[in-house]
Amino acid sequence: MRFAGYLAAGYTIVLGSLAAYAARIVAKGRRLARQVPVEEQRWR
Repeated sequence: MRFAGYLAAGYTIVLGSLAAYAARIVAKGRRLARQVPVEEQRWR
């Protein structure tokens, strides 16, 4: 397969970007959740 390296690099870049985006969203959600007063936290 002549282009296997490009294919692997493409998948690595896309999956790595998605993982970084998901980690950033989760971190932001946790940071925002700490700012909500306890009496307004519906998830607890």
